[in-house]
Amino acid sequence: MLLVAFHVVGTSDTGMHVLDGSFWRSLVDIMTPIRMPLFAFISGYVLTLSVANLSDFKASFSGKLRRLGLPLLTVTMLFNLIYGATGMRHFVSSPMELYAYPYIHLWYLQSSILMMAIVMMAAFVTGAKNITVALVLFPLSLIASQIVPKLGTDLFSITGASYLLPFFCLGMIVRHDRSHFSQLLNTSTMFRKIILLMVMAGILLATLRHGWFATPEGKIKLLPIILSCVLCLCVYSLRLNIRWLAWIGSHSYAIFLFHPIFSSVSRHVLQASYSDTPQMVIFFVGLVCGVVLPIATGLLILRNQVTALLMLGIPFSKYKGSRVVVWRARKRLTDSFAA
Repeated sequence: MLLVAFHVVGTSDTGMHVLDGSFWRSLVDIMTPIRMPLFAFISGYVLTLSVANLSDFKASFSGKLRRLGLPLLTVTMLFNLIYGATGMRHFVSSPMELYAYPYIHLWYLQSSILMMAIVMMAAFVTGAKNITVALVLFPLSLIASQIVPKLGTDLFSITGASYLLPFFCLGMIVRHDRSHFSQLLNTSTMFRKIILLMVMAGILLATLRHGWFATPEGKIKLLPIILSCVLCLCVYSLRLNIRWLAWIGSHSYAIFLFHPIFSSVSRHVLQASYSDTPQMVIFFVGLVCGVVLPIATGLLILRNQVTALLMLGIPFSKYKGSRVVVWRARKRLTDSFAA
């Protein structure tokens, strides 16, 4: 939802066309230290949940490559065709440029494939357990986050991967040793939860005030990355149990893939119908459309085996129809976080 809000607001040239320093720009900028880091943190957590033995490289990576790679191919082409048909500036005529370099929000799929490959290859080569690989890669990934952006290339979103890999590894570590972190970050009382929220607010305000964070393509200092790791641990340790968010979370992949289409259309419809539509209305309508309509789209996609495979990476062998797939995904995630 933070990601959808970020794209709804946009920049001076996209989204709501807000200016730097405005309320809406500050609203999404203050979430920069947590938005994508938390996305990667959860990805690492879920990887360890779904793949018990990363050293079985062929079995584990082929499944993740299908889940990420097929939507990368099909959804990227879908967006590019839409942009080409509407004459928007995001249209790319070269297939090499389209798939080899970051493309709109789908750069995250490229970075995810790289992160998965690094983690699984390390486990395969060393034969080490998941937790050992994560513990070794975490400090190395912090070093890589400072080196890779200086290479001057972003082939297959390698810069984004180097930025997000520390949070990905941290999610794996937390998932493996949940009991230890539960004792270390016990938040059973309201007082401790308030303390955690105050720590998070302080970090977010400090990073916004001092402008420590750049985009994933820019150079981000080591301290902000470590502070983002602290934020991820704070969110995890809050042990929030919100059912409607858990339900939305089970559809997060479809929301991530398709939200720009619906948030953009809603904004254009509002502005065409009433040119003086308040920005507050544009924001909330775009946020709701960017969450609800991709969920409906995902459910429609799941009704057909071919579309489920190509656009969501769900294989024929595991296809059971939309209701069963969604119910199992939701139950697996909610049970995991409840544990």
